[in-house]
Amino acid sequence: MTGKTGCRDIELIRRAGQGEADAWHELIARHRADMLRWAGRIVPHRQAAEDVVQESLLQLFRHIGRLEDPSRLLPWLRKIVRNRALMELRSSENRRAARSEPLPEEGPAQPAAVRSAEPSLMAAGREAVRQTEHLLARLGERERQVASLQLLAGLSAEETGRRLGLSRGAVHTALARARAKLADGWFDEEARLSADARRRRNRPSYGHAMEGSAGMPGGAYDTLCWAMLASAWTAGKRGISLSDVFAATGHSFRFQTTPDLGISGPYAYDWRRSVRDGWSHLGLSGRTLGGPGASLDRPEQLAEQLEQWKEALDRGRAVIVWGAGNAEFGLVTGYDDTLRCWIATDTTMSGKRIPYARLGRGRRDTEWFSSWPAAEADVGSRSESLLPVLELAASRLRGSPGDPAGQAETVSGQQAYRLWIEAFEQRRISSPLSASYHLAVMAEARGHAAAFLERAPSGARFGRTVPRNARPALQEALRHIRASAQAWQEAARLFPLPFGGDTSAPGPTGHAARLLARAAASDLQAADALDEAAWLWHPFFSAER
Repeated sequence: MTGKTGCRDIELIRRAGQGEADAWHELIARHRADMLRWAGRIVPHRQAAEDVVQESLLQLFRHIGRLEDPSRLLPWLRKIVRNRALMELRSSENRRAARSEPLPEEGPAQPAAVRSAEPSLMAAGREAVRQTEHLLARLGERERQVASLQLLAGLSAEETGRRLGLSRGAVHTALARARAKLADGWFDEEARLSADARRRRNRPSYGHAMEGSAGMPGGAYDTLCWAMLASAWTAGKRGISLSDVFAATGHSFRFQTTPDLGISGPYAYDWRRSVRDGWSHLGLSGRTLGGPGASLDRPEQLAEQLEQWKEALDRGRAVIVWGAGNAEFGLVTGYDDTLRCWIATDTTMSGKRIPYARLGRGRRDTEWFSSWPAAEADVGSRSESLLPVLELAASRLRGSPGDPAGQAETVSGQQAYRLWIEAFEQRRISSPLSASYHLAVMAEARGHAAAFLERAPSGARFGRTVPRNARPALQEALRHIRASAQAWQEAARLFPLPFGGDTSAPGPTGHAARLLARAAASDLQAADALDEAAWLWHPFFSAER
């Protein structure tokens, strides 16, 4: 954006940010035709494009005070329109619709004086002013004064302080509070706009994939596997078990921890990779938003989440989420546009209503993650074979360099064993609860690994039976996994949840170190046997294909 046109836009952005309605109307008039053309390249008919432009204009107004580089207005507008148009396109009726009215072709825009007289532009301006007044009403008097001077007028903290008679620290405190309240307002407004847009398109205002906890599987320490099982059931995979999900994700064969041996260790892995592997090996394709370390900090992220989750729930698919009630995985099982809330379930509560704008934003450190099964994969695909699950299992048991770090730096496999064995031997475990939790999680995981391998030769859950010449190696792997599971279970009994045991006593800690050393050796032997089974299977797998 250069020359006279760019300079004019920069001036209009500055004035619109200060609340001048005439500048806002002229800014809309200058760019609305381009926005309509951009939308028309994606959505299937003119009315949908008009809706996209109107919602994009409202988003522009809410965020115009945060545009750090006014010269980047056009790329910013184009991105807003594109994201809104793609969300519009996802609705089923728009995917089926044909173009009903031609959209403007490339060419010179209409004169600003003509475009600014359009009633829709004036309506957008009035709505923007209403939204601004509504958002500012959330603020206290001092917060409103500071926000107006810094965010709208563009004054520095020092200039703002001089005008209001405040110290620089007081200005920063007031601005931080104002930003937090305005962010809540923007997210709430995004939720309202989404619900209103669905109503205009005659979309359902209520949907659910399951009622409360009806038909839910039993809980687990590994709540991601628990949630994936429930979500897979809603996609029609009722024949699978929790042990199958543990194996499909690789969780039953993994051991990872953080270097400080903190309680977050069992969750310190790449969530996206786990669900990707899990859906694929269960014969499903999946969709995922966010990930470990990601945050829901922009309203447009919420808009994407609202549209995609509701589409999944309308199809009867429960959505896996992080942090619905506690710091664990749970499920969104329904939505209600009238109340603008999700209906969520986890291992501790069922049917909880959570406002659209709050899930994923409950605390400053809340991480944003969701996943759901989008469709069933081809029946004959390699992903439905047991073979890739066995290959994944061997890799997880060893803790390969590709074994992911997720929410924090992690170590896995044999390296994780060494850390915990040394900690028990030297009695330097600072958190008994962390020790108890790790032991309980691993006892559960290896128990599911054994249960899975017991049924593996039939291939009933994963599409193909194991060739006869590979079965002895699979039985050998099962024998070692059972030994590992037994060692973990004995160690978990030494330091039971919820209070743990005395990690400073030499007897229990020494015994735990020996048990973990036994489990580590068994895991390596199981990995070797699984590699042998996979190697023997490969020629048969290639011949079948």
